[in-house]
Amino acid sequence: MDDYIRIFKSIYDELQAIERPVNDHTKVFLLLNGLGPEYESFVTSMWNPPIPVYKDVIPLLQSHKKLKSLNQYEREIQHQSAFYAQSQTFYGKRGGRGRQYFSSQGSEFYPYNLGQQ
Repeated sequence: MDDYIRIFKSIYDELQAIERPVNDHTKVFLLLNGLGPEYESFVTSMWNPPIPVYKDVIPLLQSHKKLKSLNQYEREIQHQSAFYAQSQTFYGKRGGRGRQYFSSQGSEFYPYNLGQQ
């Protein structure tokens, strides 16, 4: 994201330098439309009036990226914790053999049709 913003800014700085400035609304429009689908909710919220000016969109976008990263990190931690808890439940009390629900010791086995005669 930082590279995208840096490149975007450098393009418009170069246009300004050759006296071809782009108005603020157009910069916001192009910046937001260049974001990928993972930023769809952010872009949608930015289009709600009043549409922010370019200098305000950049910090909002960076904050959104940090929040997404934090949420992703928390989901990974929760997933790892759930996996650990599940593996402890499954392997914990039987020395790694898992739960044993069926035992045929001490009982006879009858095929389905033969056992009902």
